[in-house]
Amino acid sequence: MNVLNKLQNLKISDIEISKTNPRKTFDKDSLKELVSSIQQNGILQPILVRPKGKKFELVCGERRLTASKTAGIKEIPANIRELTDDEAFEFQIVENLERKDVHPLEEADAFKRMLDSGKYKLEDIAAKLAKTERFILGRLKLVDLIDPIRKDFKNDFLGIGHAVLIAKCEVDLQKEIYKNAQPWSKAYDIDYKTIKELISTINRGLYNMKDAPFDKSEKDLVKGVCACDICPKRALNNPLLFSEFQDDKKDNCFDSKCYTAKSEVYVKRELENIIADGSKIVIAASYGNIPAYITKLCKSYKLKILKEYDHFNRSERNNSIKKKAFYVSGDDVGKYKFIYIQGKSKTVKTSFSKSDVIKEDIEKIQSRAKRAVELDNEKIEAAIRTNILDKDHKIFHSKSILKSKIEMAVAVFTIIQQSRHETREWVAKKLGIPWHSSDRKAWNKILKVVDEKLFFEILMRFSLGVLTDRQVSDRGHSGYSEALYQLVNLYHPEDLKVIEADQKEKADKRIARSTKRVKDLKEALKVGESKKPAAKKSVRKKPAKKKVA
Repeated sequence: MNVLNKLQNLKISDIEISKTNPRKTFDKDSLKELVSSIQQNGILQPILVRPKGKKFELVCGERRLTASKTAGIKEIPANIRELTDDEAFEFQIVENLERKDVHPLEEADAFKRMLDSGKYKLEDIAAKLAKTERFILGRLKLVDLIDPIRKDFKNDFLGIGHAVLIAKCEVDLQKEIYKNAQPWSKAYDIDYKTIKELISTINRGLYNMKDAPFDKSEKDLVKGVCACDICPKRALNNPLLFSEFQDDKKDNCFDSKCYTAKSEVYVKRELENIIADGSKIVIAASYGNIPAYITKLCKSYKLKILKEYDHFNRSERNNSIKKKAFYVSGDDVGKYKFIYIQGKSKTVKTSFSKSDVIKEDIEKIQSRAKRAVELDNEKIEAAIRTNILDKDHKIFHSKSILKSKIEMAVAVFTIIQQSRHETREWVAKKLGIPWHSSDRKAWNKILKVVDEKLFFEILMRFSLGVLTDRQVSDRGHSGYSEALYQLVNLYHPEDLKVIEADQKEKADKRIARSTKRVKDLKEALKVGESKKPAAKKSVRKKPAKKKVA
């Protein structure tokens, strides 16, 4: 049988689905419409197949074939062509990607397969599909989306613009963006914010190359890694991919692990040079953790790391001493800056002693103990939320008065859209509307039934709901937490006593441990100071008596 470029009806049972088809999903509604159209009008456009043994392999038209099976059709018109694997693959890519409803993720996977085959370059794909290279690059980046965001993208929780932006980020930043987008309650939707807000979030999560302490033109600062000046992961070097991040003020690096590795190598090298030269440059630390290798290196050479606010300030104070410093943590890590060391003495102590270590340990324990007391209050509030607020929402009710009916209706409508799930349900029940409603009928119903009494009851309930949604904080320093405490004490005094007693028991044990530790350290300090050799007193010699002739 001659099957070269032949059009004929084939039995659907003789056609096998190709495993290389880039299109994996079909819109259910449009597929139903196609089934209905086939039942009424038949197949208007033949599918494309190629011979495979005694049967045929589908090249293009899987949606038409699927709809025909559903419609109960036994035969389907098909163009039969002798095609190589490469030719069939290209037909599948081009035919499927020209469809309007193909998902961008399927486009991305198809473009990647074309590049991975080694038979296409970026410009080839762009020319073949009549797309710009920027478009193809953006789609290719979608392959780098982490699975949870891919899932949200397929479920329409974010658009193509959001997806392309997020895909340009590293895995850790993608995870952070995904986490922040998830709702804290089932009453709310997944929210990836606006494009403008997303760009701002990404900018905050990236390193600015203008702040880099190391030489951006240095090759092999980290072995096998190119210089930053030519790196394609630096936004200003790659405007085709990072078009949204072309900002003179923000020279973004999209490879934070590489940036961190280069910073660590540079800082270690500079620190070793300072030690080798016997320089009088002091070692300074701002906020953040000091890397373990820095601490170890400084200890081995008996160099003390001065901490901002504890040992120095950035501006001159009374009796402060100006010193050149090398930063090993904080925003200025790897940079040389002048600092002002506290104290009246003109000699700066930058080496360790046993007494210094003990005193520093005492300060740390006392500081942690103070913070632990604040955390006690935060833990009590957290327990209140978990054990009381999540179970009882009646405590959000209250009353008051207002005048304009339209103002009240507008406010109530807005409150419904902004409220937590439980408040929405309660308000909707009061108004006699569906709790999720936001249409004109709901608005007219609100305008009809709202009055001063009902409005203020809803307003007060919303306000109390806002109060309970705030983050846990220290009651001793927060008026919000104190207000929440008083509200819960009004409705659940006994439960509150149990929570406070439980936390007090834990706090008492912790305080006892830290008090004992401080006491032991102070005793060790006394012992250490008592063993110091006493300073020798200088004895003035009496002048010799003159001999009398």
